[in-house]
Amino acid sequence: MRFLLEFFKLPTLIIIFPAFVLMELGMLPYEVINKWFLTKVKVYGYFLKSDNLKQIFLKRKGIQQMRQISDREMLKGVAGVVDFQQIENPVLKYIANPFFNLYWQIVRRLIVW
Repeated sequence: MRFLLEFFKLPTLIIIFPAFVLMELGMLPYEVINKWFLTKVKVYGYFLKSDNLKQIFLKRKGIQQMRQISDREMLKGVAGVVDFQQIENPVLKYIANPFFNLYWQIVRRLIVW
């Protein structure tokens, strides 16, 4: 998440946000079953602390000023699927991945910056 916030332009973050939220919600049952939910809460807590947000946005400002390649170029090799070798789940394989792949095929054409 920190990488996304620091490296990508705001329009890119806005465009990928819906898929990010859906992916996080889809992972919730898996995280609860495997007892990772509290760890996820701690991660989000990190991002909600004002000192951490200040640090992230300061670093973001510096990175954005030094950037030499576009978001489109950075996202060139990104695939529209969730690929976890540990999860062999038909919902992921037949519903989530086709949805995310379609979403990505559409969204990546919108990212021209």
